[in-house]
Amino acid sequence: MKGWESGSLLDAARSATGPAGGAVLFQPGRGVLIGLGIAFGVPFLSGLLISLGLLLGFISGSQPLTIRLVAALFEIAALTALITVGERRRLGSVGIRPPTMDDLRYGLGVAAVCAILAILVPAAFELTASPIYGPIRAGLAALFPPNVLALYRGTFWLALTTIATASIAQELAMRGFVASRIRTLTGNVVVAGAAALAVSLLANLPLWGLAYTVEVAPIEAILVALFLWKRRLLPCIVANFAVGTLLLVLASGAGSAPSRRNSPATNLEPQQQQAIDKLDRALESKFGLADPFVQHATEDAKRGDYEKAVGEMDKAVAAQPKAPALWAYRGDLYSAQNRHDAAIADYSKAISLASDAPGLYLRRANEYVKAGQDVPAHRDFAKAIDLAEDDPLAYIDRSALYVREDRYEEALRDINSAIKLQPNTGNFLLRRAKVFELMHRYDDAIGDCSRIIGLDSSRAEGYACRAQEELVKGDAPAAIADLGEVLKRAPGDAISLFNRADLEVQTQQWSAARADMVALSSTNSLDPESEDWCAYQLATSVHSELRDGKAAIALATRACEATGWGNVKYLETLAAAYAETGDFQQAIKWAQHAIEVARTTDPDPAVKNLLRWELTDRYEKGLPFRADDTGRIVSRPSGRTVLAIIATGLALIGLVTVIVLSGRLLLRLRRGTA
Repeated sequence: MKGWESGSLLDAARSATGPAGGAVLFQPGRGVLIGLGIAFGVPFLSGLLISLGLLLGFISGSQPLTIRLVAALFEIAALTALITVGERRRLGSVGIRPPTMDDLRYGLGVAAVCAILAILVPAAFELTASPIYGPIRAGLAALFPPNVLALYRGTFWLALTTIATASIAQELAMRGFVASRIRTLTGNVVVAGAAALAVSLLANLPLWGLAYTVEVAPIEAILVALFLWKRRLLPCIVANFAVGTLLLVLASGAGSAPSRRNSPATNLEPQQQQAIDKLDRALESKFGLADPFVQHATEDAKRGDYEKAVGEMDKAVAAQPKAPALWAYRGDLYSAQNRHDAAIADYSKAISLASDAPGLYLRRANEYVKAGQDVPAHRDFAKAIDLAEDDPLAYIDRSALYVREDRYEEALRDINSAIKLQPNTGNFLLRRAKVFELMHRYDDAIGDCSRIIGLDSSRAEGYACRAQEELVKGDAPAAIADLGEVLKRAPGDAISLFNRADLEVQTQQWSAARADMVALSSTNSLDPESEDWCAYQLATSVHSELRDGKAAIALATRACEATGWGNVKYLETLAAAYAETGDFQQAIKWAQHAIEVARTTDPDPAVKNLLRWELTDRYEKGLPFRADDTGRIVSRPSGRTVLAIIATGLALIGLVTVIVLSGRLLLRLRRGTA
């Protein structure tokens, strides 16, 4: 019991005078109440702010993460100041002690158990989606925003920093402070554990939502039990951070694939074309005095003059204000311009004139989705389906919203309903394949892609779909074969050529990869990064079967032109490409230019050292550069990595600064009241 003495009843008796014998700022009971207020209030209010901000649309992007990070830093600083200055107690009273290897072992062991629960509990919770319990669960889920883990995508390093800081804050507050202080006051471990669990779940309810709070409750209970058992905070922090990092990695990879691997054959039609199509259909109707205005609006929209088209529809609506279709068509034009509020207003007016038209609710629902207003979108989708249960498009459109919310099971059910109504619709099968991919059910996705091929083997979409699924599954030979089928049907598809070349390099099919990259050098439809990657392979590979200097020059030149000759990496590739053809005069020229650009744009000295080495030890000696000549001492670093390191360092500096300043302020306040 000696190691726990500072958190025992004896410690409570000592706290009246503090460890140094001086007076405390707060009496024990008041200090506990203040600490409970901080532990509960900070995550509750910050979570409420995030949830309301997302719902109302006044926060977006990485702002929720920033709010969570700042709140966690404040919580750590406030509790640390309260314990050490306000209560004049040691940090050991909340389980903070020198680290040991046991902390790491117990933390990772519990993290493994929690990770399994993080997967199994939500899966079991999905069983409630039955005809009886499904509406109840949907009603509860609507009370709060969907799982905010989806917000972490695209901001990995900020999310990782936030997870680390929030793990410390949550364990310090919920386990370290709440559990310790309640145990000290009551002398009952069970009461302390129950209180810590309740405070943790309720404090995070606005951020997590009711459904996720229920799902995560077993994990929280395990962390409380770990703390009360080991009486050390570090194992809990390790477990919390490990589980959070695992979920972050899963969230970052589950729904994202490199853009270069998305075939244009699977893209949806542009919304402008949809608006024009709807206006074309409007011409089939007769609106009396409004007919010529609808005709003019259609012609203006086809020319891309949407403002003028809206003006014509203003006249049409004025001529026939009781025609709901006219309001809907003007809403379509607003939608094509991403003027969401105006489009929603017009759709709402149309609904007020024809409240039993399911298509109007569907249009407004999709506009709500585009505007990021998920709650009213769900309401309109449900109304559209209620009015037309046999319309597959309502199910398909709602499935896209479910996917955005990471609710893949619900998305799958909606797509299945649509396929049941129209079994042989390739676009529906394609959507289901993408959802299967997000759920890591790759064989099911491949099955749907094969079914698309069976419907019409003359089109490329099915083969492109199957190649994508085989690629993420890791079956490179099958993906290469299907990409070959795509290119038979769409010979100029640069994305498929690039994907196949990439796979051929991975499988060491050098001659085939070279042929595809040479073909790409004669096209002009790749992004600069992809062009540079191909050029670098063709210019610097140690495999002679892969090299082709002329094609490398063409690709590297286009990449440099697209970036204004200011990208060090692309200039380095261009120099290597000229060296491969034996034109060392041009190689020296572009290597020198790369060094000049690096002096002003890249602070990493390793980059400049490598460029100088390539210039002096290769090109000036009449030698080409090979990728393994130096072991690539610089791996063509991205600015994102550097920014992530800087951001992490700034976060840690900010944490220390907040703690020090808070401590000094409270110390001055104490001295002023002494």
